[in-house]
Amino acid sequence: MTDVFLYNEIMNLYDHKTGYVDVASILDAGYTFNFITGGRGIGKTYGFIKYFIEAGIPFIFLRRTQIEADLQADSVTSSLTAYLAPAGLHMKTDRIAKKISRISIEETGQEICVCAALSTFASIRGIDLSKYEYILYDEFITEPHVRALKMEGIALFNAYESVNRNRELNGRDPLRLVGLSNSLNIANDVFIQFDIVNAAERMINTGEESFTRGDLLLLILQNSPISRRKKETALYQNASEEYSRMSIDNQFILNDFRYVQKRKISEYICRWSVGDLYVYEHKHREEYYITFTQAKIKRADRYGSNYMDLERMKKDKVHFWFKYISGYVFFDSYKAVALFEKYFK
Repeated sequence: MTDVFLYNEIMNLYDHKTGYVDVASILDAGYTFNFITGGRGIGKTYGFIKYFIEAGIPFIFLRRTQIEADLQADSVTSSLTAYLAPAGLHMKTDRIAKKISRISIEETGQEICVCAALSTFASIRGIDLSKYEYILYDEFITEPHVRALKMEGIALFNAYESVNRNRELNGRDPLRLVGLSNSLNIANDVFIQFDIVNAAERMINTGEESFTRGDLLLLILQNSPISRRKKETALYQNASEEYSRMSIDNQFILNDFRYVQKRKISEYICRWSVGDLYVYEHKHREEYYITFTQAKIKRADRYGSNYMDLERMKKDKVHFWFKYISGYVFFDSYKAVALFEKYFK
């Protein structure tokens, strides 16, 4: 499959009239896996909810934890209310299983969605979700104060497979996944498992907003008209530069790209490896370089990416984490950073 960095030839990213995210144009492009990050308040979650309700397309509203899913099933705290209330409509919530709720419009009976949690999806039994054509996974990148799920990317794969099953083998179109988030960290497990960390890194560096690979679309919305207008509002006139970079300029504030620098491998000696990463030590100064460039090393210095090997690596190399946080370790790409942090954490 070919990686393609688009310049919006096939879709409008922003509605020409309102400046908000152009949901219809994005979905009409027809990608199965859609990941869309962008600043706050530019019409991501609201826009997709509005589109699905008005098109009469019930969807699976997926959140990370059961608490978050339950909040979406409560009319007081649900994102659905932002669309329903101005239209004089009300949510009706039916608990159809211990951990899943069906939401409909009280006045019309139209089903909107079912609310479920990624953290408990594997335990959902006896519910047929095969009729749903979309999963909307909101806030798939955790905020700094939120604990990420262990192996979240794999959990998302499993949730997708649980709903999709064999529909493609039976002549149906595949289930479509839409992941939405404010931009915080490209080293998230979803990006790692879908192998789009490098693409996200390039997009941030170049300002490109669209990337495709096969049936996957990644949008990093960096030129939102709404974001530009929000810069003049009271909050962003007084907020910290870091918060404004994330909320307005859509920068990934947890990622420090100063330590992502190409190095001359000939100046280093490979000392050990973990998974696909190789750790090199500089020949003349206290500096390390982590890369995907392979080298011959002793078996005892190789660690796999399985649980037992990672536990052994963390015990043997605990001192190396301190070298990392002290600024002595450089990487050939942000994908290497993401995997390194995943292995250690």
